[in-house]
Amino acid sequence: MGAKPGHGYVSFKTHDDAKKALDAVNMKLKLGDMTVLVSPHIYKKESDLQPKSGVSNPIVQNQKEMFKSNIYVRFIPIDVTKDELEEEFGKAGTICSTKLKPYEITNRMDGTKFVSHQVAYVLYDEVKNAQKCIRMFDNSRPFGLNHKALKVDFWQAKEDLKKEKDEKSQNQIK
Repeated sequence: MGAKPGHGYVSFKTHDDAKKALDAVNMKLKLGDMTVLVSPHIYKKESDLQPKSGVSNPIVQNQKEMFKSNIYVRFIPIDVTKDELEEEFGKAGTICSTKLKPYEITNRMDGTKFVSHQVAYVLYDEVKNAQKCIRMFDNSRPFGLNHKALKVDFWQAKEDLKKEKDEKSQNQIK
């Protein structure tokens, strides 16, 4: 078992055996009410050996592949629970996992912090269900008209978001 609850590592004698286990178990096995997510382990020292220019970090590449059906949701009202979110977003398809967390903002004037809304990561079993979720819920108000409209899109790795932002600023300069 891993250092964190719910995490563990399994070593296989061959890469083929590891691939078979990954294909057979990843997002297909449930333990209780949790879906098992499996990914190859990449040691940090291995990722540090990769060239920095033009080549993506193998850990990030692994995340992109594993979470290609993952969506990111912003502006979820504070009072919405994980169960309520899963019930609503489950209308788009089978959900493998959900992470709901408060979004904290710092006041520029006095430095005080407050929670303005929640954000969520919702992992679907298939990309088509994630696409359906985006069509159904982006710019919608499923938790009441008095709340801000949700922003729903595919999850992106931080390095991709930074690259996209840099490209936009370069285009604006031209």
